Amino acid sequence: MFAVSYKWIIEILNKNISFDEILRVLNLQGFEVKSIDDLDDGDHIITIEVKANRPDMLSHFGVAREIASFLDIHLEEPTFDVNFDSDPCDISINIDSSICDCYYSACINGIDNSVDTPEYIKHRLSIFGIDSINPVVDISNYVSIEYGQPSHIYDRDNINGNCLSIYKNDKSEKFVSLAEKELELTSDDVVIKDSSGTVCVAGIIGSSRDSVSRSSKNIMIESAVFSKIPIRMTSKRLKISTLSSFRFERGVDSWSSLSMLNLICKKIQEICGGKLFGLFKYKSDKLKQNKIDLRVDRSNNILGISLTANEMVKYLNKYLFCCEVIDNNNISVSIPSFRLDIEREIDLIEEIARSFGYDNIDPRNLCNDLVYRVNNLHENIQKLRSLLVGFGFNEVINYAFVPESMAKLFDHTDHVILQNPLSNLYSLMRTEMIYSLLSSLVYNYSIGNYDDSLSEIGRTYHKNDKSETLVDEIDSLGFIISGNKINSGFGVTKSIKYNFYDLTSYIINIFNEFNQQIEYKLKKSNYLENSYDIISNNESVGFFGIVSKNKFTNILPNVKLIKNEILYCELNINKIKFDKKVMKFKSEFPSIVRQYNLICKKTSSFKDISKCINSFNDSINEVSVKDVYEDSKMSNDEHSLLIEIKYRLESRTLSAEEVEKIESDLLSNLSDKFGMRIKM
Repeated sequence: MFAVSYKWIIEILNKNISFDEILRVLNLQGFEVKSIDDLDDGDHIITIEVKANRPDMLSHFGVAREIASFLDIHLEEPTFDVNFDSDPCDISINIDSSICDCYYSACINGIDNSVDTPEYIKHRLSIFGIDSINPVVDISNYVSIEYGQPSHIYDRDNINGNCLSIYKNDKSEKFVSLAEKELELTSDDVVIKDSSGTVCVAGIIGSSRDSVSRSSKNIMIESAVFSKIPIRMTSKRLKISTLSSFRFERGVDSWSSLSMLNLICKKIQEICGGKLFGLFKYKSDKLKQNKIDLRVDRSNNILGISLTANEMVKYLNKYLFCCEVIDNNNISVSIPSFRLDIEREIDLIEEIARSFGYDNIDPRNLCNDLVYRVNNLHENIQKLRSLLVGFGFNEVINYAFVPESMAKLFDHTDHVILQNPLSNLYSLMRTEMIYSLLSSLVYNYSIGNYDDSLSEIGRTYHKNDKSETLVDEIDSLGFIISGNKINSGFGVTKSIKYNFYDLTSYIINIFNEFNQQIEYKLKKSNYLENSYDIISNNESVGFFGIVSKNKFTNILPNVKLIKNEILYCELNINKIKFDKKVMKFKSEFPSIVRQYNLICKKTSSFKDISKCINSFNDSINEVSVKDVYEDSKMSNDEHSLLIEIKYRLESRTLSAEEVEKIESDLLSNLSDKFGMRIKM
C-alpha cells in the first residue's frame, strides 16, 4: 500500500484534473484505490495498492508519471544540477560492488541546522505521519516521498578515521540505532563502517552516533542503491521497516540517484546554507540500459488485436519506452530505468494492453481444435501410484524445502538455496527426497506407528545455469520401509521384519510392470550403506540402500529412536521408459526343474552368473537363487548358492538324458569361469 496527496499530484502534473478523474485512472491502470481520507484543507489522501513489482509507484512523482502517461500529459523527467566546489572530500569510501549498484555522496560544511523547516515540508510530512526532526532530516524524508530515492545523512564530524566501508558484515555484533535501540547484527547484514565500527545498517537505519542533530555543522549526504535481497532479509529479521528499507526491498532506480543527491544538496543549501564540495561517484559496470525485442505478430496473437508496428510504438511511447521499428514484425524497445518490472517480451505485451485499454479488446470465443495427447509422464505417475498402493504403501506429501544442513548429505552439489526462506528449516530445495520421507517416518514413529511403508511422488530441484529458469525440476518417486512386514499372531509365531530383499523385490516388480530391464551397480553414498545405482539402458534411473541413521542425528534427533533397519529407494520418473508388454503363452510342454548347491567366491556377482547360465543353452528358461548359505567348512571368501534352473523347450518335451548332458556341460563351464563347484 502507498498513500499519496491529491494536491501534491496535481502540483506535479501542473494540470487541473478532477479528483474523480485521478481515481478513475488509477483504478483503470490496475492500482486499486483502497481508501480515501479527506483533510480539512480540501486535500485528499489516496491509498492505493502497489504490487511488489512496481517500485516506481512508491513516490508522488511516480504516481503522477503514471497518470500523465495515461492521459497523454507531457511530464518532464526530474533532473537537478548543482555547482560543487573543487575541494575533494577527505573521507575515502570503499564499496563491495556485489551488494551496491551505485553510490553517490557529497559534503556540506557550515550549515545552520537550527533554522525552522519550511511549513510546506513539515505539513506534507505530517499528513503521512512523519514527525519533523530538523531541516536536514526533513528534506531527506521529503525527497524520498516525492521522488522515491532514499538517502542517508551523516554528521561528518562524528565519522572516525575519515573512511567508510560498505560490505557484508563479517561477524555478529551489537548496534545502537537512531531510535536508541540495541540491535543484533549478523554476518549476512550489509553495513557501513568507519574506523570505530558500524555507523549504518545499509538501506535500513543509521546509528545514534553519527546522526544529524540541530547542532550539526558539517554533513555528508549519501544517495545509493543497495541490493534488495539482503536488505529485505535484514529488515525482516530485525523487524524494522523504514522509508528507506520499504523502497530498497522492492527496488530503486539507480540512474536517478545522482540527480536526487543534487536535489537534496540544493534544498539543504537553500534552507541551511553551507559550502558544497567533495562529490563522490560510483556506478557498477553491470548497470546497462535494458533492451528487449518485441514481435508484432506474437503481441497481436496473445492480446487478440490487430495493431501495426507503428501503432504499438505509439502506445509504448506513452509510457516513456523508446522504440525502434526494425521491420513490420520486429521492434527494439529500450526500457526506462525506473521500470524495474519489465524484463521480458511478455511484460511489454502487457504494457501495450494497458495503454490500448483492456476494455477496448473485444472478447472472442475459442475456436482452436483441441486434440487429446496422452501425457506419458502423467500416465507413468498414475501407474506407479497404483503399484505402490497395491504393495501396501501409504502415500505422503511433504514440502520440497529442507534444512540447509542437508546439503552436505545429498549426493549432489547443484543445490538451490532459497534467498528468502520461510525459516532455517526450509532454506534449501531438496535434490533428493530422503529428508522428506525420513521425517515422515520419524513423525509416524513418534505417534506409535512403528511399522511403516511410505511413498512420495514429487519433485527434486537441481541448479542449472543453462536452463531458462536456472533450475531443473525432476519428477521423482521415493519410498521408505522399516519395522515389521508381518506381525506375530494368528499362526505367525514370530514377526517378520522388512529386509533388503523386500526392497529389491519392490524395485524389480516396478520395472517389470514397465517392461524395463535393470541391473545394479555399487555406488558411494553420503547417507546410505550397501548402496546401489539402478541402471537401465546404460544410465542411472535411481538408487537404493540402507539408511545410515547416525548421519541424521543432528538434523532429525528422533531418528535414533528407530531401532529397526531403514530401507530407502528413489527413482527418477522421467527416465522410466514405458514399453508395452507383449502377451506370450508359455510352452505347453512341461519344465524340468533342477536345483544346484554351488560354492562360489563372494566377489562373484549373481548378475554375471545368471547371464552366463541363461546364455549357455536355449533350453534354459529361468534362473533364480533360492538360498545363500555359509558354514565353518568354507573359507571366509566363499559362500554357497542354492540355484534353481528350469529347462524347457517350446517345441517338445526334454528328456532327462538331454538335461543331464546340458547340466554337465553347464557345471563345467561355471567351474572354468567362476571357480564354482558342487557343495558336498
